[in-house]
Amino acid sequence: MSANDPKHFSVRTSVVLLTALLAAVAAGFLFFSGTDSVPLAVLTGFASFAGTWTFVDRLIH
Repeated sequence: MSANDPKHFSVRTSVVLLTALLAAVAAGFLFFSGTDSVPLAVLTGFASFAGTWTFVDRLIH
């Protein structure tokens, strides 16, 4: 791998992705802990991922 090879993700994208994933897992886990409903916990995780991605992306930009 040489120094001129393109990177897959920028540091900004990596930070936004990691933050959104952590928030989605946390929200899904907390929702599941309270309701014992896997489908609703997954939907909560997806919604949290999308919302966090948008928020952090605009915050960093």
